[in-house]
Amino acid sequence: ADLCSVPQYGVMGLGDSATAHFSIPSDWLDPTKITDGTYANLWSVISDEADWPFCSTSTGHGDGSNCPSLAKGFQLDSLYKRVTDLNRCSHRDYQNIGVNGARSTSYAPPGIVEGVARDQKADHPVLALLALIGNDVCNKNSSVASMTQPEKFYESTLATLEHLDSTLPPNSHVLLGGLVDGRLLFNVLGNQTHPVGTPYGDFYDYLNCVQISPCAGWLNTDPRVRDATTAHAAKLSNIYPQIIQETKGHWKNFDLTYIDYMESFNTIFHDFVRKGNDPRLLIEATDGFHPSTVASSLLAERIWDIVLHNSTIHIPLNPNNAKIEKLFGDQGGY
Repeated sequence: ADLCSVPQYGVMGLGDSATAHFSIPSDWLDPTKITDGTYANLWSVISDEADWPFCSTSTGHGDGSNCPSLAKGFQLDSLYKRVTDLNRCSHRDYQNIGVNGARSTSYAPPGIVEGVARDQKADHPVLALLALIGNDVCNKNSSVASMTQPEKFYESTLATLEHLDSTLPPNSHVLLGGLVDGRLLFNVLGNQTHPVGTPYGDFYDYLNCVQISPCAGWLNTDPRVRDATTAHAAKLSNIYPQIIQETKGHWKNFDLTYIDYMESFNTIFHDFVRKGNDPRLLIEATDGFHPSTVASSLLAERIWDIVLHNSTIHIPLNPNNAKIEKLFGDQGGY
């Protein structure tokens, strides 16, 4: 207890497939890279629904050696790694309930948010990242009418936050990650070659033709469709600051901070290219849609910078960290 006298925090990732860090190894589809060991982890990837939460922005941990799409020269980063760097007593205190295909309406009670496991009286507070970054505008239909409408998004988000207020311990912090600007995907990959050997533009058209696209609005060769999808995503994202303003003083157990994901990802992209890096490293090659491990790690770095400059969030440094490391070494246990 003496080693852990400083207030400590757990970390939660709440969201969609990007939160769960969805990834299908690109080597599976590239005949030039297939070897005897290419499909050695096939069953484990399938049984985990191609999710790798231990490589995600929120709950990534370890050295990243088992993470897909972590390009050479880059390191795994996450909010959990940042929190444990401040306080070794927060070791293994995390939960990721990112669900493939999740959107605001499926998260609200009696939905996915009820999977949050936290005891208000017995557990430590958490730093929770709620980031439904695309599925409210993404489905196999590209029309705006098929997307979550603002009224429903507002209602569902409030219901999710009400449930969190009844579940999270006092002094928790909830970060609301807005939707992304998915036009970046086509801008980077549109004329590039997919691992199967065809241009991404043709690959996107094929997915739309057979109606299996994960996001017909952004994975689309028509710029007008991509622009309309981003405009609707921005409209939904703007609801988060509205909710924060309208509910100020309402929440008993957490405060709210908005993270502008459109601005964040665009900044990450431009900084990445400015440093001479290949922007394709930021996107999962197989689906041409999800953020790569590199992008997820850079996003964690950016979010953490926002956390550090937020006057309402203070996660203290544990002065006993060195002593904990000396006594227990690498605790592992993941």
